[in-house]
This record gives sequence, C-alpha cells and structure tokens, in this order.
Amino acid sequence: MSTVISAPLSASLPPEPPARITVGQYHAMIAAGVFAEDEQVELLEGWLFHKMAKKATHSYSIRATRKILEKLLAPGWDVDSQEPITTIDSEPEPDVSVVRGGGARQQETPSEAQGSRSCGRSF
Repeated sequence: MSTVISAPLSASLPPEPPARITVGQYHAMIAAGVFAEDEQVELLEGWLFHKMAKKATHSYSIRATRKILEKLLAPGWDVDSQEPITTIDSEPEPDVSVVRGGGARQQETPSEAQGSRSCGRSF
C-alpha cells in the first residue's frame, strides 16, 4: 500500500509587508466593531495575533496560580487574570499578572503604562 503525500501549499506573500499598528489604532478598531464579540485577538509589539482556545488544564492552572499568589502578596497588590495591560506598543492579556491594587483601576494610557512597568509582572 502506498501513501501519497502532497506538497505543502505555497503561501504567497502580499506585495507590501504587513504594517504594524499602534495601541491607539487597535483601540479605534475595537471601538469601530472591527472584531466580532467572540473574536479573541491580542496586540503584541504592534502585531495582531489570534489567541488560542483554552483547555480545562489551562483554566485549572490559572486558578491554582491565582490562589497561590493571592496568599503571598502584600497589601496593595492584586492578582488579575486575562486582563489587558497597555504598554507603548502592546496590549497583552496575560493569564496571570500581579498589579498594584487600590480599588477599581482604569486601563492605563501607553504613557502611564511605561512609567509603571515595574509595578506589575506577568506570568
């Protein structure tokens, strides 16, 4: 019995290289409804990426990590899960991050985020 293996499809490159976008452009796209409600995208260093689906083990790991970190943190610090962190060229949504606490936080502007980079750590 023989197996036929087809050649991989050749991907054609666009005539112009894709352009990076700014955080402002990303926010404008969200506001304009460019992405569907259930479309999971993330801006990383100016590039848009589709986020992968999560499995049960992933969700369990996030919950377990949160519980451990919440017990270890000093007052004034919070544990967030999958909340956007705005930087100069990105808006990642890390699985778990440690951020300064103090009640409801508004999303930082890129200039505010650059000044507070040392205040949070993504895991």
